[in-house]
Amino acid sequence: YQLHALSRGLFDDQGQAEAARRAGELLDATDDPLVQRAGALTLTRIRRETQLDAADAELVKVVALRQATGDTEGQLGALQERAALLLELERVDDALDVAGQLVDLHGASGDREAEQAGLEALVELLVGYGHIDRAATLCNDALFRANGRGQIRAAAAVRGLMALVLAAMGQVDEGVAEARAALQAAEKEGYRPLVASVQSRLGRVLLHAGAFSEAREVLLEAMNTQILTRGRAEQATTLQALAAAEERLGDGPAAAQHLAKAGRLLMELGDVSGAVGTLHEALERYDDLDLHEEGSRVGTFLVGLSASFPPAEQLRVLHGQGTRLARAGRLDDAAEAFR
Repeated sequence: YQLHALSRGLFDDQGQAEAARRAGELLDATDDPLVQRAGALTLTRIRRETQLDAADAELVKVVALRQATGDTEGQLGALQERAALLLELERVDDALDVAGQLVDLHGASGDREAEQAGLEALVELLVGYGHIDRAATLCNDALFRANGRGQIRAAAAVRGLMALVLAAMGQVDEGVAEARAALQAAEKEGYRPLVASVQSRLGRVLLHAGAFSEAREVLLEAMNTQILTRGRAEQATTLQALAAAEERLGDGPAAAQHLAKAGRLLMELGDVSGAVGTLHEALERYDDLDLHEEGSRVGTFLVGLSASFPPAEQLRVLHGQGTRLARAGRLDDAAEAFR
């Protein structure tokens, strides 16, 4: 908790230095390898704010540590973190090398689905950081390999990814057509997790196209399938896209509800930063709609997380929750929050 509080903490240069110093002391004081691995990544994130090159050097150590301790999941997370950092540094070739390690690690067991998951994470990362041409090249290469191996499912998944790339390039109509073709191929295979994944990407492309009603319909169907197939990581992305569609359609309460669900899911998946940001988005919408009772339920969850926040952030969360409870008529609960 102390390490998490530090990682969310102080954003000026002096504060960064102090946070990094304190995080280093906490790491030196423990022999627990789990705390050391988590703490090393936290320390890297603190230093990222002002010293990106130094942070990259530390991430190299984190990857090596997690590999040495057999923590494959942790190694995957650290590699993805490093690839994102290198993209921020505009070291695209190095980022692609690291991301290639990510894909190789996913596929080391011979599990083609795991290898595909690594590729999808990489393409999403490149699109998110605006390296669209590189993402397109990767998709084209992956589609060539999938077709050469006769991997129909992999080809359908890659075409769903390519739809997102096309939309990001401004070729929205082509992206919609590609996503529909990918969905048709996935439905022909009858593999429900793949169908849901492609539906989710079709929904996101339809958002680019301004087809908000159809996007909501497709995303709802994807979400329901992901609930059944336990595709929790993809479900969080689907819920966030669904909220965007609902907001554009004027259904603010549904948008807030789905953002709250996405936030809780991200927390269960261990993405604390993503969870907190998404929960704050949900609260903003509930507050704007004067839905104070509904917002207070999300606020209660966020207050539970705030024990690991810096004092100023913790006070902000508690003050917001107290105000929300007072407006909902729950004065005793509000007084407790303000206390």
